[in-house]
Amino acid sequence: MLWACGGEPSAPEPPPPPRVPTPEVVEVEASPSPWPTETASLAESLARFEDEASCVARLRQSVPVELAQALADLGYDAVLDDVCRDLRAGKSGDPEACESLGATGLRDGCRMRVALATRTPEHCPPARSMEGRDPSCLAWTTGVTRLCDATVGEARRRCVAVATNDAGACGRDAACAAAVRRYGSSVVASEDADELDEEGARDDAALSIVHTSSGEARRTEHVEAVARGVALAAEGCASRVRVEVGGPLSEGAQLVLEVVLRVDEEGAWRGDVRDLRFAERRLAVPSVVMDAVADELVVERRRGGAIAMRLRGRLGTAATLEVVLRSFVRDLEASPAACGAR
Repeated sequence: MLWACGGEPSAPEPPPPPRVPTPEVVEVEASPSPWPTETASLAESLARFEDEASCVARLRQSVPVELAQALADLGYDAVLDDVCRDLRAGKSGDPEACESLGATGLRDGCRMRVALATRTPEHCPPARSMEGRDPSCLAWTTGVTRLCDATVGEARRRCVAVATNDAGACGRDAACAAAVRRYGSSVVASEDADELDEEGARDDAALSIVHTSSGEARRTEHVEAVARGVALAAEGCASRVRVEVGGPLSEGAQLVLEVVLRVDEEGAWRGDVRDLRFAERRLAVPSVVMDAVADELVVERRRGGAIAMRLRGRLGTAATLEVVLRSFVRDLEASPAACGAR
């Protein structure tokens, strides 16, 4: 080691900091979209519509030959007529006019646009995989974003983006952004929409089953059965809710519950258990739960409102069953006018 004259030994150079690898940025491919870059809003299209004949003539002038060729290959020569019938239905606010369209998807889309143009959730088309009406349509016609919890994946992202009129929520999904431009300005929140949305939905949902036999309690959770909400069907002035878990070929427990909800003379909700069956495993025939009662009821009979209950009963002579349900009202059927606000 060398020392400078009259000096102290020099401090060693600190080692260079370790090289931190730069994380690779993975670009997510944008979702393709057939929508034009400039997408007119639904309100603009309806305002421009006069009658079917002039509508068809106007559209025919602007159809690219390549698109006309593809439609001819598909044998869909009536496409312009269907488009203009769709606009006429939206302009008149008549969902029955949608029935003249040539395909189920077109009829459902037409009904959704009529519902949005008239802000009438009862005009929404039926849901394709659950009881009640299409949840995205319900969210857009009520302004209750909470109802988007009834959708999943890309459909949920689009539902929320349109309900909040926020194309930024779409990310790189071009079809979602186009839907916002097309429908977002037609969404008007209801007076209680903010209150319902703040209450949360998906995170609060629960369906717990406690089966007690020979002194041993076995608890299972099935939140997936109620995370997307429940529908209330009208039965006179009462409402019926039905939930099913599993099936004879699925793994795990099977449960069928059906409760009729009604308001008593004192204005309190009461639940009559119409059906409660349970099997602990697959390939077993569910047993009827005897002496079943429903209590601890919470019922907000409005779309997006809370619903909760506890059901209890006995299985045979030595076993009991308890079910706790928490969810939200995804959709509901209107009660007869004579029922009032019940």
